[in-house]
Amino acid sequence: MRITFFYQLFLLLLLSISAVAQTPIVFSNPSMEGYVQINIPPPGWDICGEGSTPDTQPGYFGVVTPPSDGKSYVSMVCRSNNTYEAISQKVFLQQGNSYCFRLDLAFSATFTDADGDHRPACLRVWSGNESCDRKELLWVSPRIDHYNWKTYQVSFTSHQAQPLLIFEIYFTESKPYLGRLLIDHIQSVEKADFLPESLTVCVDDSLFVTAASSLPESMTHWQWQDEQGELLSNEQNLWIQKTGKYYLTASNGCVIYRDTMLVKDKECESVFFIPNVFTPNADGRNEIFAFRGFKREGWNLQVCNRWGEIVYQSTNYQQDWTAEGLSSGMYYYRLEKAGFKPKLGWVEVLR
Repeated sequence: MRITFFYQLFLLLLLSISAVAQTPIVFSNPSMEGYVQINIPPPGWDICGEGSTPDTQPGYFGVVTPPSDGKSYVSMVCRSNNTYEAISQKVFLQQGNSYCFRLDLAFSATFTDADGDHRPACLRVWSGNESCDRKELLWVSPRIDHYNWKTYQVSFTSHQAQPLLIFEIYFTESKPYLGRLLIDHIQSVEKADFLPESLTVCVDDSLFVTAASSLPESMTHWQWQDEQGELLSNEQNLWIQKTGKYYLTASNGCVIYRDTMLVKDKECESVFFIPNVFTPNADGRNEIFAFRGFKREGWNLQVCNRWGEIVYQSTNYQQDWTAEGLSSGMYYYRLEKAGFKPKLGWVEVLR
């Protein structure tokens, strides 16, 4: 196959480099989007705490902090009766694997309820079973006392295989107290802009795409997939030989970057190729009168012998003429399609 189109994409990913291979976690509804209401977390998240329940904010109990991403987030409180709210999600941690993600935390400048004023607290991350039993403490944040959102990186190694990841507010002092915490934007998958929305390649031609990164090759994992989810390559580049959507994933550290590209084709006269001989002799090779660079839609073919008699004709030719019933010799064709100059020539049939 001739290569007449070479396309090179330069990708600069500004990612933090970690010395330990870590697996990003793909969450459902990581931006905590949902209908603002009390006692119910956003879709995709379950209640997993003791006593009271988390709320989807802002708008209740005087909480007016704008979301760090999207339109909503979760607020949690801990109480002086030694209860603390929590949310969970099924992620199915594997024993021995290292994981990472990022999230945004804040302390609400205003939070009022019947129990009185609230103080800063911390966030604890646990693994747990489906009954919300805490099995392994994986990560603890510092005391969250800042009113503006701040991003924290959560990294841990799971020593147990457990289905749940549990996020709970907890005290930063030895004695239980009223505390509050806001959580939003768990960042594990980000939309990247390193691919164009679409590219065009000539019919029967190839497209060579290279994603160049400033990171060491050993630190970045690449994955190309097609529309059916078939893995095409784990390299930085890919030969594209057919139309359709392509998906590129680049992971490094705690974030997965994803982008899509639509590849379309067009008929380019510069790459049209019509053979001048074919051999329909039942040996399985070169049996049909087939072209390169042509789509199968819209072309009309007419074939005549040396006396000008039409021996074959087809509208919307499917590149399937085998010269059935004709003897070896020279034949003359006319290939036509709206928008193109007629293609006139000869082809020799050899049996």
